[in-house]
Amino acid sequence: MADRLIQIFLMMGPSSIQREVARICEADDELHLLGVASSAQEALTQEADVILVDSELEGEDTISLIQRLTQSPGTTVIATAGHSDIDWLREATLAGARGFLLRPFSETEFVSTVRQIHRLATRGEAELALRGRILTVFSPKGGVGKTTIAINLAVALASEKGKEVVLVDGDLQYGDVDVALNIHARRTIADLLPHSEQLDVELVESVLASHSSGIKALLAPSRSDVIGDIQSNHLEKIFLKLQEMFDYVVVDDQTLLDDRTKALLDRSDKILLVTVPDMLTLRHTRRFLEWAESRGYPPSQLLLILNRAEVQAGVKAGDIEGYLNYRIGLSILNDAPAVIHSLNRGVPLVISHRKSLVAKSILQLAELVVEEPAIRQAARDKFRFYREQGYPLQDH
Repeated sequence: MADRLIQIFLMMGPSSIQREVARICEADDELHLLGVASSAQEALTQEADVILVDSELEGEDTISLIQRLTQSPGTTVIATAGHSDIDWLREATLAGARGFLLRPFSETEFVSTVRQIHRLATRGEAELALRGRILTVFSPKGGVGKTTIAINLAVALASEKGKEVVLVDGDLQYGDVDVALNIHARRTIADLLPHSEQLDVELVESVLASHSSGIKALLAPSRSDVIGDIQSNHLEKIFLKLQEMFDYVVVDDQTLLDDRTKALLDRSDKILLVTVPDMLTLRHTRRFLEWAESRGYPPSQLLLILNRAEVQAGVKAGDIEGYLNYRIGLSILNDAPAVIHSLNRGVPLVISHRKSLVAKSILQLAELVVEEPAIRQAARDKFRFYREQGYPLQDH
């Protein structure tokens, strides 16, 4: 039984969907269905954690309803609709819905979506106040230069921005951060597993490998037989400790979207989604973006990075944005000789080939990463000022 049930209230149209949700909640030990509301006021008086609002709700302006519901502290709205109501779902998301479900949905889809969106919406104040930010470099397809970007971003944040940075090899089975950085270390993340419930700074420091650039590295296990013992809850505790110790936790994540990866992406402050200009990779990227949207990830949590941009015969950036329906946040030009030379020597590009186009792009990425929190804080301060002064917020 879960420590605390997720209280769910429905504002849904089709009775068949209501019955299906009731059945799913009854079978799940973490979800509890409070009932079905006929008005926003009734829903808010129930103090539900999650309210599901359907596009076919009769007698209500559903978009205005979602706006009213999301103004209540602690209330998370998930929109539900049929496949023909995609435009309505976009409006619902803009109105404040944290995610959506397309009817008909499976039991697995429903449970996973509700749990993860609720978790994202209710991250505790203590967790939000942690020192460090988690930057996860991810791609749903291998061979896109993910490791090169993760390593060089970590080094750039440390050497150029003066930040304390730890690089985590999140590819537990095939990780090669140690080779790419020419690090020889006897201890890995596997050495923290027996102590995940009682981690302290000294223990974690003893496991981290040091690099001449100033970053620390938490390496993947050297033996594949221990990988099955690493669970999501173990990793969560390790990352919490790393966030206490460092300004930035940069993760070179695996391409497999398993439970461990999903848990890491959920708690990441920024997902740096790497793609390249070929149709196979772009297809995988589009599927991931659709999954991330259904998971309730806000656009601000993702940054799309186009690596090897303008490669000969590659898909053009404008066509890529049209295909993905997503804006490219940063383009990194192709420079294969510099990248290969850097990896073979075990010296990061931002050190060995500082004047290369690739290194300059990654230095620009480090700049974006550091500036973003300050920009977002300024926006929050501006919003707070206008609210306190009684100005109409939609005009600012």
